[in-house]
Amino acid sequence: MPLAPRSTPIEVEKIGRHPATALTEVITRMLDGSPCYVGFSGGCDSSLVLSAATAASRAAGCDDPIPVTYRYATSESDERGYQESVVRDLGLREWITLDMEADGDLLSPTTREELLTSGPMWPPAPLTRARALRTLGAGLWLTGEGGDEVLGPRRASYGERAVRAWLRRPSRPPVTLLWRGVTEMVPRPMRRRAAEAALARDYRAEWLDADLRQRYFRQAATLAADEPLRPSGWFGQYLTRPSVSVGHAAVRTYHARFGLRWEAPLVDPEFMGSMRAALRWYDYRGRRHLLRSLFSDLLPDEIIERRTKARFNSALFGPCTRDFAARWNGEGTPEGVDGEWLKAHWQSQPVSAGTASLLHHVWLAVEGTGTSRAGARCR
Repeated sequence: MPLAPRSTPIEVEKIGRHPATALTEVITRMLDGSPCYVGFSGGCDSSLVLSAATAASRAAGCDDPIPVTYRYATSESDERGYQESVVRDLGLREWITLDMEADGDLLSPTTREELLTSGPMWPPAPLTRARALRTLGAGLWLTGEGGDEVLGPRRASYGERAVRAWLRRPSRPPVTLLWRGVTEMVPRPMRRRAAEAALARDYRAEWLDADLRQRYFRQAATLAADEPLRPSGWFGQYLTRPSVSVGHAAVRTYHARFGLRWEAPLVDPEFMGSMRAALRWYDYRGRRHLLRSLFSDLLPDEIIERRTKARFNSALFGPCTRDFAARWNGEGTPEGVDGEWLKAHWQSQPVSAGTASLLHHVWLAVEGTGTSRAGARCR
Protein backbone atom coordinates (compact mmCIF):
# COMPACT_ATOMS: atom_id res chain seq x y z
CA MET A 1 0.00 0.00 0.00
CA PRO A 2 1.12 3.62 -0.36
CA LEU A 3 3.28 4.63 2.61
CA ALA A 4 4.08 8.26 1.88
CA PRO A 5 3.90 10.48 4.97
CA ARG A 6 0.32 11.40 5.72
CA SER A 7 -0.82 15.02 5.69
CA THR A 8 -2.18 16.98 8.67
CA PRO A 9 -5.30 15.27 10.09
CA ILE A 10 -8.66 16.70 9.05
CA GLU A 11 -10.83 18.03 11.84
CA VAL A 12 -14.04 15.98 11.91
CA GLU A 13 -16.59 18.00 13.86
CA LYS A 14 -19.27 16.44 16.03
CA ILE A 15 -22.68 16.17 14.36
CA GLY A 16 -25.60 15.88 16.76
CA ARG A 17 -27.63 13.32 14.83
CA HIS A 18 -28.04 9.60 15.30
CA PRO A 19 -25.52 7.79 13.05
CA ALA A 20 -28.25 5.84 11.21
CA THR A 21 -30.04 9.12 10.45
CA ALA A 22 -26.80 10.82 9.45
CA LEU A 23 -25.85 7.96 7.11
CA THR A 24 -29.23 8.12 5.40
CA GLU A 25 -28.96 11.92 5.05
CA VAL A 26 -25.44 11.64 3.62
CA ILE A 27 -26.69 9.25 0.93
CA THR A 28 -29.74 11.44 0.25
CA ARG A 29 -27.36 14.29 -0.61
CA MET A 30 -25.52 12.03 -3.03
CA LEU A 31 -28.66 11.04 -4.97
CA ASP A 32 -29.01 12.94 -8.22
CA GLY A 33 -31.85 11.18 -10.05
CA SER A 34 -29.56 8.83 -11.96
CA PRO A 35 -29.50 5.10 -11.16
CA CYS A 36 -27.99 4.39 -7.77
CA TYR A 37 -25.82 1.28 -7.75
CA VAL A 38 -24.45 -0.25 -4.55
CA GLY A 39 -21.42 -2.53 -4.69
CA PHE A 40 -22.90 -5.34 -2.63
CA SER A 41 -21.00 -8.37 -1.35
CA GLY A 42 -23.35 -9.35 1.47
CA GLY A 43 -20.81 -8.29 4.11
CA CYS A 44 -21.70 -6.04 7.03
CA ASP A 45 -20.48 -2.80 5.48
CA SER A 46 -22.01 -3.13 2.00
CA SER A 47 -25.26 -4.39 3.58
CA LEU A 48 -25.40 -1.32 5.81
CA VAL A 49 -24.85 1.03 2.87
CA LEU A 50 -27.45 -0.78 0.75
CA SER A 51 -30.00 -0.61 3.58
CA ALA A 52 -29.37 3.09 4.20
CA ALA A 53 -29.49 3.80 0.45
CA THR A 54 -32.84 2.03 0.21
CA ALA A 55 -34.26 4.14 3.05
CA ALA A 56 -32.84 7.34 1.53
CA SER A 57 -34.14 6.60 -1.97
CA ARG A 58 -37.64 5.78 -0.81
CA ALA A 59 -37.83 8.85 1.42
CA ALA A 60 -36.69 11.03 -1.50
CA GLY A 61 -39.17 9.45 -3.92
CA CYS A 62 -36.37 7.99 -6.07
CA ASP A 63 -36.12 4.52 -7.55
CA ASP A 64 -34.74 1.87 -5.23
CA PRO A 65 -30.97 1.41 -5.34
CA ILE A 66 -29.69 -1.50 -7.40
CA PRO A 67 -27.31 -3.88 -5.63
CA VAL A 68 -24.46 -5.01 -7.88
CA THR A 69 -22.71 -8.22 -6.86
CA TYR A 70 -19.56 -9.72 -8.33
CA ARG A 71 -19.70 -13.52 -8.38
CA TYR A 72 -16.42 -15.43 -8.33
CA ALA A 73 -15.91 -19.13 -9.00
CA THR A 74 -14.42 -19.87 -5.57
CA SER A 75 -16.20 -21.26 -2.52
CA GLU A 76 -14.35 -18.92 -0.12
CA SER A 77 -15.94 -15.90 -1.83
CA ASP A 78 -19.50 -17.28 -1.90
CA GLU A 79 -21.82 -15.12 0.24
CA ARG A 80 -25.11 -15.84 -1.53
CA GLY A 81 -27.01 -16.78 1.61
CA TYR A 82 -26.22 -13.45 3.29
CA GLN A 83 -26.86 -11.52 0.08
CA GLU A 84 -30.28 -13.07 -0.43
CA SER A 85 -31.21 -12.39 3.19
CA VAL A 86 -30.52 -8.65 2.84
CA VAL A 87 -32.17 -8.24 -0.56
CA ARG A 88 -35.25 -10.14 0.64
CA ASP A 89 -35.41 -8.13 3.87
CA LEU A 90 -35.31 -4.85 1.92
CA GLY A 91 -37.86 -5.97 -0.67
CA LEU A 92 -35.65 -5.01 -3.61
CA ARG A 93 -36.88 -6.21 -7.00
CA GLU A 94 -33.79 -5.48 -9.10
CA TRP A 95 -30.40 -7.05 -8.37
CA ILE A 96 -27.51 -7.23 -10.82
CA THR A 97 -25.09 -10.14 -10.45
CA LEU A 98 -21.97 -10.08 -12.60
CA ASP A 99 -20.09 -13.28 -13.36
CA MET A 100 -16.37 -12.71 -12.72
CA GLU A 101 -15.19 -16.22 -13.58
CA ALA A 102 -13.50 -15.02 -16.78
CA ASP A 103 -12.33 -11.61 -15.53
CA GLY A 104 -11.57 -12.04 -11.83
CA ASP A 105 -7.91 -12.97 -12.33
CA LEU A 106 -5.42 -10.10 -11.96
CA LEU A 107 -4.01 -11.11 -15.38
CA SER A 108 -7.26 -11.97 -17.15
CA PRO A 109 -7.57 -10.77 -20.76
CA THR A 110 -9.76 -7.88 -19.58
CA THR A 111 -7.24 -6.82 -16.94
CA ARG A 112 -4.33 -7.08 -19.38
CA GLU A 113 -6.19 -4.79 -21.77
CA GLU A 114 -6.74 -2.29 -18.96
CA LEU A 115 -3.06 -2.41 -18.00
CA LEU A 116 -1.94 -1.77 -21.57
CA THR A 117 -4.50 1.00 -22.04
CA SER A 118 -4.26 2.98 -18.82
CA GLY A 119 -1.43 1.46 -16.78
CA PRO A 120 -1.48 0.07 -13.24
CA MET A 121 -3.34 1.54 -10.29
CA TRP A 122 -3.52 1.09 -6.56
CA PRO A 123 -5.51 -0.76 -5.39
CA PRO A 124 -5.10 -3.20 -8.32
CA ALA A 125 -8.30 -5.29 -8.02
CA PRO A 126 -10.72 -2.76 -9.67
CA LEU A 127 -8.88 -3.26 -12.97
CA THR A 128 -10.45 -6.72 -13.19
CA ARG A 129 -13.97 -5.21 -13.25
CA ALA A 130 -13.81 -3.11 -16.42
CA ARG A 131 -16.07 -5.31 -18.54
CA ALA A 132 -18.60 -5.61 -15.71
CA LEU A 133 -18.71 -1.85 -15.11
CA ARG A 134 -19.25 -1.15 -18.81
CA THR A 135 -22.56 -3.03 -18.67
CA LEU A 136 -24.10 -0.67 -16.09
CA GLY A 137 -24.21 2.77 -17.70
CA ALA A 138 -23.88 6.10 -15.91
CA GLY A 139 -25.03 6.59 -12.35
CA LEU A 140 -24.05 6.83 -8.70
CA TRP A 141 -21.90 4.02 -7.27
CA LEU A 142 -21.96 3.54 -3.50
CA THR A 143 -19.56 1.29 -1.62
CA GLY A 144 -19.03 0.11 1.95
CA GLU A 145 -15.36 1.11 1.78
CA GLY A 146 -13.91 2.08 5.16
CA GLY A 147 -16.34 0.12 7.32
CA ASP A 148 -13.63 -1.95 8.99
CA GLU A 149 -11.78 1.15 10.07
CA VAL A 150 -14.70 3.43 10.99
CA LEU A 151 -16.78 0.82 12.83
CA GLY A 152 -13.99 -1.35 14.20
CA PRO A 153 -12.26 -1.25 17.61
CA ARG A 154 -9.67 1.41 18.34
CA ARG A 155 -6.63 1.61 20.61
CA ALA A 156 -8.56 2.36 23.80
CA SER A 157 -11.03 -0.43 23.04
CA TYR A 158 -8.55 -3.26 23.38
CA GLY A 159 -7.83 -2.59 27.04
CA GLU A 160 -11.55 -2.32 27.80
CA ARG A 161 -12.26 -5.57 25.91
CA ALA A 162 -9.44 -7.35 27.73
CA VAL A 163 -10.71 -6.31 31.18
CA ARG A 164 -14.28 -7.25 30.26
CA ALA A 165 -13.17 -10.70 29.05
CA TRP A 166 -11.06 -11.20 32.18
CA LEU A 167 -13.99 -10.35 34.46
CA ARG A 168 -16.19 -12.86 32.62
CA ARG A 169 -13.64 -15.66 33.05
CA PRO A 170 -11.16 -14.74 35.80
CA SER A 171 -9.84 -18.29 35.92
CA ARG A 172 -8.92 -18.15 32.21
CA PRO A 173 -7.51 -14.69 31.48
CA PRO A 174 -7.38 -13.80 27.76
CA VAL A 175 -3.61 -13.55 27.53
CA THR A 176 -3.44 -12.47 23.88
CA LEU A 177 -6.11 -9.82 24.31
CA LEU A 178 -4.53 -8.57 27.55
CA TRP A 179 -1.18 -8.25 25.82
CA ARG A 180 -2.77 -6.31 22.95
CA GLY A 181 -4.43 -4.01 25.48
CA VAL A 182 -1.12 -3.34 27.20
CA THR A 183 0.79 -2.68 23.97
CA GLU A 184 -1.85 -0.16 22.86
CA MET A 185 -1.31 1.89 26.05
CA VAL A 186 2.49 2.16 26.00
CA PRO A 187 4.36 5.24 24.61
CA ARG A 188 4.51 5.72 20.86
CA PRO A 189 8.09 4.42 20.30
CA MET A 190 7.18 1.16 22.04
CA ARG A 191 3.98 0.85 20.00
CA ARG A 192 5.97 1.36 16.82
CA ARG A 193 8.39 -1.41 17.78
CA ALA A 194 5.51 -3.73 18.66
CA ALA A 195 3.79 -3.00 15.33
CA GLU A 196 7.04 -3.61 13.46
CA ALA A 197 7.52 -6.94 15.21
CA ALA A 198 3.93 -7.94 14.41
CA LEU A 199 4.44 -7.14 10.71
CA ALA A 200 7.63 -9.19 10.64
CA ARG A 201 5.84 -12.10 12.31
CA ASP A 202 2.48 -12.05 10.48
CA TYR A 203 3.03 -10.35 7.12
CA ARG A 204 6.71 -11.20 6.54
CA ALA A 205 6.89 -9.72 2.99
CA GLU A 206 9.43 -12.36 2.01
CA TRP A 207 9.63 -11.11 -1.57
CA LEU A 208 11.59 -8.04 -0.37
CA ASP A 209 15.27 -8.15 0.48
CA ALA A 210 16.20 -7.63 4.13
CA ASP A 211 16.97 -3.89 3.94
CA LEU A 212 13.89 -2.97 1.94
CA ARG A 213 11.70 -5.18 4.12
CA GLN A 214 12.98 -3.47 7.25
CA ARG A 215 12.32 -0.02 5.76
CA TYR A 216 8.83 -1.06 4.76
CA PHE A 217 7.99 -2.49 8.18
CA ARG A 218 9.38 0.58 9.93
CA GLN A 219 7.36 3.02 7.80
CA ALA A 220 4.15 0.98 8.07
CA ALA A 221 4.64 0.62 11.83
CA THR A 222 5.20 4.36 12.18
CA LEU A 223 1.84 5.05 10.53
CA ALA A 224 0.15 2.48 12.77
CA ALA A 225 1.72 3.98 15.92
CA ASP A 226 0.36 7.42 15.02
CA GLU A 227 -3.18 6.41 15.96
CA PRO A 228 -4.43 8.70 18.76
CA LEU A 229 -5.64 7.21 22.02
CA ARG A 230 -9.02 8.92 21.84
CA PRO A 231 -11.22 7.08 19.31
CA SER A 232 -12.80 10.42 18.32
CA GLY A 233 -9.39 11.59 17.09
CA TRP A 234 -9.10 8.64 14.73
CA PHE A 235 -11.57 9.79 12.06
CA GLY A 236 -9.68 12.83 10.81
CA GLN A 237 -6.38 10.98 10.91
CA TYR A 238 -7.77 8.01 8.98
CA LEU A 239 -8.93 10.24 6.11
CA THR A 240 -5.37 11.49 5.56
CA ARG A 241 -3.66 8.10 5.61
CA PRO A 242 -1.85 7.57 2.28
CA SER A 243 -3.65 4.31 1.57
CA VAL A 244 -6.99 6.13 1.94
CA SER A 245 -6.23 9.39 0.15
CA VAL A 246 -4.40 7.68 -2.72
CA GLY A 247 -6.69 4.67 -2.96
CA HIS A 248 -9.98 6.57 -2.87
CA ALA A 249 -8.79 9.11 -5.45
CA ALA A 250 -7.67 6.31 -7.78
CA VAL A 251 -10.88 4.29 -7.45
CA ARG A 252 -13.03 7.42 -7.89
CA THR A 253 -11.15 8.33 -11.08
CA TYR A 254 -11.35 4.77 -12.37
CA HIS A 255 -15.13 4.55 -11.95
CA ALA A 256 -15.55 7.93 -13.62
CA ARG A 257 -14.21 6.36 -16.83
CA PHE A 258 -17.43 4.33 -16.95
CA GLY A 259 -19.73 7.24 -16.09
CA LEU A 260 -20.04 6.21 -12.43
CA ARG A 261 -19.73 8.64 -9.53
CA TRP A 262 -17.97 6.65 -6.81
CA GLU A 263 -18.84 7.52 -3.20
CA ALA A 264 -18.07 5.91 0.16
CA PRO A 265 -20.72 7.08 2.67
CA LEU A 266 -19.07 5.38 5.67
CA VAL A 267 -16.06 7.69 5.39
CA ASP A 268 -18.09 10.84 4.79
CA PRO A 269 -17.05 13.44 7.42
CA GLU A 270 -20.69 14.11 8.33
CA PHE A 271 -21.32 10.44 9.12
CA MET A 272 -18.03 10.26 11.00
CA GLY A 273 -19.03 13.36 12.95
CA SER A 274 -22.26 11.70 14.04
CA MET A 275 -20.30 8.67 15.20
CA ARG A 276 -17.93 10.89 17.14
CA ALA A 277 -20.83 12.64 18.89
CA ALA A 278 -22.82 9.47 19.64
CA LEU A 279 -20.10 7.18 21.02
CA ARG A 280 -17.88 7.16 24.06
CA TRP A 281 -14.45 5.57 23.98
CA TYR A 282 -15.66 2.33 25.56
CA ASP A 283 -18.39 1.92 22.94
CA TYR A 284 -15.82 0.87 20.29
CA ARG A 285 -16.01 -2.84 21.01
CA GLY A 286 -16.11 -3.98 17.40
CA ARG A 287 -18.50 -3.84 14.50
CA ARG A 288 -21.02 -6.31 15.90
CA HIS A 289 -21.57 -4.16 18.97
CA LEU A 290 -21.90 -0.94 16.95
CA LEU A 291 -24.15 -2.49 14.31
CA ARG A 292 -26.41 -3.89 17.01
CA SER A 293 -26.57 -0.69 19.07
CA LEU A 294 -26.81 1.83 16.23
CA PHE A 295 -28.07 0.15 13.06
CA SER A 296 -30.38 -2.67 14.14
CA ASP A 297 -33.28 -0.95 12.35
CA LEU A 298 -31.39 -1.10 9.06
CA LEU A 299 -29.90 -4.60 9.16
CA PRO A 300 -31.25 -8.11 9.74
CA ASP A 301 -29.87 -9.94 12.79
CA GLU A 302 -28.18 -12.50 10.55
CA ILE A 303 -25.88 -9.80 9.15
CA ILE A 304 -25.22 -8.15 12.51
CA GLU A 305 -24.21 -11.44 14.13
CA ARG A 306 -22.13 -12.60 11.20
CA ARG A 307 -18.60 -13.75 12.10
CA THR A 308 -17.27 -14.88 8.72
CA LYS A 309 -15.64 -12.85 5.97
CA ALA A 310 -15.28 -13.74 2.30
CA ARG A 311 -11.84 -14.05 0.71
CA PHE A 312 -10.97 -13.41 -2.91
CA ASN A 313 -7.23 -14.09 -3.22
CA SER A 314 -7.61 -17.45 -4.95
CA ALA A 315 -9.85 -15.81 -7.57
CA LEU A 316 -7.53 -12.84 -8.10
CA PHE A 317 -4.40 -14.98 -8.40
CA GLY A 318 -5.97 -17.59 -10.65
CA PRO A 319 -4.92 -19.60 -13.72
CA CYS A 320 -3.86 -16.56 -15.77
CA THR A 321 -1.48 -15.49 -13.02
CA ARG A 322 -0.07 -19.00 -12.62
CA ASP A 323 0.35 -19.34 -16.39
CA PHE A 324 2.33 -16.10 -16.54
CA ALA A 325 4.45 -17.03 -13.53
CA ALA A 326 5.30 -20.47 -14.95
CA ARG A 327 6.89 -18.91 -18.03
CA TRP A 328 8.20 -15.70 -16.50
CA ASN A 329 12.02 -15.47 -16.45
CA GLY A 330 12.28 -12.71 -13.85
CA GLU A 331 12.40 -9.86 -16.37
CA GLY A 332 11.26 -6.53 -14.92
CA THR A 333 11.84 -7.46 -11.28
CA PRO A 334 12.36 -4.20 -9.33
CA GLU A 335 15.54 -3.68 -7.33
CA GLY A 336 15.21 -5.16 -3.86
CA VAL A 337 12.63 -7.76 -4.92
CA ASP A 338 13.30 -11.52 -5.11
CA GLY A 339 12.00 -12.58 -8.53
CA GLU A 340 12.60 -16.30 -7.95
CA TRP A 341 10.57 -16.18 -4.76
CA LEU A 342 7.72 -14.36 -6.56
CA LYS A 343 7.75 -16.86 -9.44
CA ALA A 344 7.23 -19.76 -7.03
CA HIS A 345 4.75 -17.84 -4.89
CA TRP A 346 2.47 -16.88 -7.78
CA GLN A 347 2.18 -20.55 -8.74
CA SER A 348 1.13 -21.56 -5.23
CA GLN A 349 -1.86 -21.01 -2.93
CA PRO A 350 -2.57 -18.95 -0.95
CA VAL A 351 -0.93 -15.92 -2.53
CA SER A 352 -0.27 -12.73 -0.58
CA ALA A 353 -2.45 -9.84 -1.75
CA GLY A 354 0.54 -7.60 -1.09
CA THR A 355 2.17 -8.87 -4.28
CA ALA A 356 -0.68 -7.80 -6.61
CA SER A 357 0.89 -4.48 -7.62
CA LEU A 358 4.21 -6.24 -8.26
CA LEU A 359 2.42 -8.71 -10.52
CA HIS A 360 1.13 -5.88 -12.68
CA HIS A 361 4.52 -4.14 -12.62
CA VAL A 362 6.47 -7.13 -13.91
CA TRP A 363 3.79 -8.11 -16.43
CA LEU A 364 3.94 -4.63 -17.94
CA ALA A 365 7.74 -4.83 -18.05
CA VAL A 366 7.39 -7.98 -20.14
CA GLU A 367 4.26 -7.12 -22.12
CA GLY A 368 4.28 -3.32 -22.24
CA THR A 369 4.55 -3.29 -26.04
CA GLY A 370 0.86 -4.19 -26.30
CA THR A 371 1.22 -7.87 -27.13
CA SER A 372 0.10 -10.57 -24.72
CA ARG A 373 2.64 -13.34 -25.12
CA ALA A 374 2.86 -14.17 -21.42
CA GLY A 375 -0.89 -14.50 -21.09
CA ALA A 376 -1.60 -16.14 -24.42
CA ARG A 377 -2.76 -19.43 -22.89
CA CYS A 378 -5.31 -17.79 -20.62
CA ARG A 379 -8.51 -16.99 -22.51
